[in-house]
Amino acid sequence: MLTIGLVSCSKDDDVKITETPEAVQTAFNAKFSGATQVETERDGDLYEFDFKLNGVDYEAQYKSDGNLVKFKHDLALSTIPTAIQTKINADYEGKTVDEVEMLTIGSATYYQVEINNEPNDIKLVFNADGSLNQSVTYWD
Repeated sequence: MLTIGLVSCSKDDDVKITETPEAVQTAFNAKFSGATQVETERDGDLYEFDFKLNGVDYEAQYKSDGNLVKFKHDLALSTIPTAIQTKINADYEGKTVDEVEMLTIGSATYYQVEINNEPNDIKLVFNADGSLNQSVTYWD
């Protein structure tokens, strides 16, 4: 009984991929063929997938009609555009980069960078040219 209460209070509800709309399943399988360790959550009309593809951590978000909203995957700091590396080195000298991800929304690509700054990490979204993007929200 207690477990059911905790699950129903959750913002995101875990669901099996087979419990997502057929359009979502079809779109996910077409875009991310070969995905493993797939976990799925439902948040209102959105379905979020956490998975691995070729050993890399990914997340993808779909609308219930099967339209891909956005997706991201982990990157090594050394693989992001040089302009972003230069900006980080100049503006955050001495800080440690905790996480780097490539974020794709529609046809646009952004780079999310989390910088260790105890007690609150700094979360930034960059354009490929190294400029900060203030209009795109960092996707945790």
